[in-house]
Amino acid sequence: MKKGWHTSIYAFYRPDPKIEYQSGQKCHVFQCTGKGCTQRIVWYLDTKDVQSTGNMQKHVKKCWGEEVLKAADEAANLQQARKKVVGG
Repeated sequence: MKKGWHTSIYAFYRPDPKIEYQSGQKCHVFQCTGKGCTQRIVWYLDTKDVQSTGNMQKHVKKCWGEEVLKAADEAANLQQARKKVVGG
């Protein structure tokens, strides 16, 4: 599944999400890398919208700002966004 994670939104989260079980459902948990941020985005793996990044984008806009998100979107790829925009 990780092979399909190419968009710049993933630059704002730890590269390797945790795999957890919540209420018996397997999920990926993405931790924001913003300074002092404790936000976690949970993807339940048994839903039809399992790879939707809408909640991730909504959080990044609040935590990092729309201009930073836009700069990451303009990066050539995920690695460049992570290195030059997010700083990781």
